[in-house]
Amino acid sequence: MKKNILKYILVMFLGITLFSCDDFDQEINYYDSVKLDLSASKFTVLDSELATTIDFVSESKTVTDVVVLMDGASLYTGTASNNTFSFTLLRSDLGLDAIGDAQRIYVNATVDGKVKEMYTTISMTSATSIKDPFYEDVDEDGEDIEVSDPIYELSSVVKNITYKVSPKTSTVGNVKAEVKVGEEGTWADLWTKPYSASDLNIGVKGSDYMLGDTVFVRLVAFVGTFTDTVSTSFMLSEYLLGDVAEGMVNVLKPGYDLVGDSIADVANPECTIKFTSNFAQLHQGITALNSTGLVLITDEDLMEEGNLPLLKVAYDAGTVETVIANVTVGDKYIVKTTRDAKDYYGTLEITAANDTRVEADDFVSFHAVVEEYDIEK
Repeated sequence: MKKNILKYILVMFLGITLFSCDDFDQEINYYDSVKLDLSASKFTVLDSELATTIDFVSESKTVTDVVVLMDGASLYTGTASNNTFSFTLLRSDLGLDAIGDAQRIYVNATVDGKVKEMYTTISMTSATSIKDPFYEDVDEDGEDIEVSDPIYELSSVVKNITYKVSPKTSTVGNVKAEVKVGEEGTWADLWTKPYSASDLNIGVKGSDYMLGDTVFVRLVAFVGTFTDTVSTSFMLSEYLLGDVAEGMVNVLKPGYDLVGDSIADVANPECTIKFTSNFAQLHQGITALNSTGLVLITDEDLMEEGNLPLLKVAYDAGTVETVIANVTVGDKYIVKTTRDAKDYYGTLEITAANDTRVEADDFVSFHAVVEEYDIEK
């Protein structure tokens, strides 16, 4: 009895020692120091076949005859060469139809004259990817990054949703793009065309939709009777002005740069407004300089929303003034100025003027924000 116990302990010790000599990998199947490693184990939904090679990884064993089986039936037989066995899996043999389907196959390999059974799983995945609009930038560490590029209402800028179709062996035929607005919307065709690796864009623009719309875009790729469908969605954003800042012009410091949000010399080409006063007429005003114009806002919502495209439309349709001889506290203006061939739009609200009527103390204070109107947005 004592000898049997010692014998059992010795066998267990040797078994543990032999197994732990190899690094364990859950993705690889083991048997007697032979690892079953496939070069490819995933069909795409657009493929009818999958070429793969079994690598019987071993430092000491030799594999000869190989039988590949599914549900006990032989699919492929052959002889390994240098511990590898190449063959082509057929989708029809495995019964794979949809993304997520999987099938276990068994491999009976003759290892040093003895048949050993191993297994692996073959699965089906999508061949197609889709990505929302983005632009490339650099982060604080100098690394290249992709930044989401919003789609703004009223914008006529075409932004590209990108896609790619990558079956293992098949050649892609046509691709079709579709769009709908809202979960309950109806899909409408955008286009159908032959797949081209040099043209992988679905162009969209905000002016085709309304603020708050959730727009769904999907791509369908075709290979014979096989199809692969992917989709994405985006919500229309507002192109809004940033936060307002407080400013003031007066007798001593009459010039101001609304773009740079700073006091400026009136002779400086970056000066956008200057203070004016006529003490005899009790006037305190502002004059727009250097290609700057002002349009009085009559729609309170327009000011509150701070929507740049809407402000631009209102400015272009309004009556432009350059001289406000006597400001009224509470009046609001759309501002447009041009600098270095770029257009800037924003808002200016008169918040106070001098009530004491001491000429030297005359001033006009305001809240303002003026930003470049980026035509690429």
